[in-house]
Amino acid sequence: PAPDPFFYLLGPFHSGGSDLYSRLAAHPDVVVNPAPHLHFWAESRPPTQMWKSYSEPSADVMAAPSTAVFGDASPSAFTFYRAHGVRFHEDYMTNLQPCYADCNALQGDKDTCKSECFAPAMAAQRAADKARGAELNIPTLLRAVYAAAGGGAQRLRLVATLRDPTARLHHAFWTYEHYRKRYGETPEGFLEFVREQIGAMERCFEEFTERECAVNFEGLSLQNERVFFHADQVLRGLYVVFAEEWLDAFPEGQLLFVRSEDLFDDDLREGVMREVWHHLGLRVPDGDAFAKATAQHVSKDGALSPAGRELPPMLPEAKALVDAFYEPFNARLSALLGDERFRWA
Repeated sequence: PAPDPFFYLLGPFHSGGSDLYSRLAAHPDVVVNPAPHLHFWAESRPPTQMWKSYSEPSADVMAAPSTAVFGDASPSAFTFYRAHGVRFHEDYMTNLQPCYADCNALQGDKDTCKSECFAPAMAAQRAADKARGAELNIPTLLRAVYAAAGGGAQRLRLVATLRDPTARLHHAFWTYEHYRKRYGETPEGFLEFVREQIGAMERCFEEFTERECAVNFEGLSLQNERVFFHADQVLRGLYVVFAEEWLDAFPEGQLLFVRSEDLFDDDLREGVMREVWHHLGLRVPDGDAFAKATAQHVSKDGALSPAGRELPPMLPEAKALVDAFYEPFNARLSALLGDERFRWA
């Protein structure tokens, strides 16, 4: 039978998760999948190859001693906004799609018609959630799956690596070509990107709650749906909105939050790894395993730049705009976790 992962690295993307995954893989008591399942919990249906690697695990996994810890990484899981939780919005889509089809059949103004499709679709989704007794999302699904499996959900251990959201957003802009093509491959292009994307998010906050905007942005209105890539990279930095629900689903002791900056600091890295090992119930390794786990730049994420290259600097105006947007969310996160370091002030 296929073993269930004992731990998951939840992400989010561009925060050092693959680096931590590599460091954990160096531990003699840890077994990981050669290719982590980046979107396993977020996809509408598990892609065949992903599911096969769980149902037919590698020889290394099956040959590992029973005391070994099996782990995986799913960096799309932590920020479970709409595109990373398609499977939870089927009731919404069942309502929206025929409405859109009727609007497209009109000869006149289609947009006015389409703009009236969103509220009924969201109402249908909320009614379905109410009938089920809970809103479905990745934390509740993960807990339900493990609760139904042998050993229960309490055995699962989770780690989230959180990076200064301003730096994470800047990294994402330079990682994905479609942003650079649209806004320009210059610091001025990044400024235009954040003006447009953060502006769209702030307009959403004026009409809907922060939680609604974070989780259902493009599902709320036609205006939101037409924002380039639905402000997805801005959403990924609203950590506290998602952290609150992860902590509701899993007691605090099951979920460890790590600052990416500490993981990549030569003076702090060993302490971070000791904390992670302790969280996973692992002994401190020795010899080569300890050296590999605490060495500098185990994977390309260690450089905190795409493929290890230096990022162009942020213009002061861009940095001030992004910092100001995220500051209240960071303050709430630090209060939630009881750790001022998560303000990144």
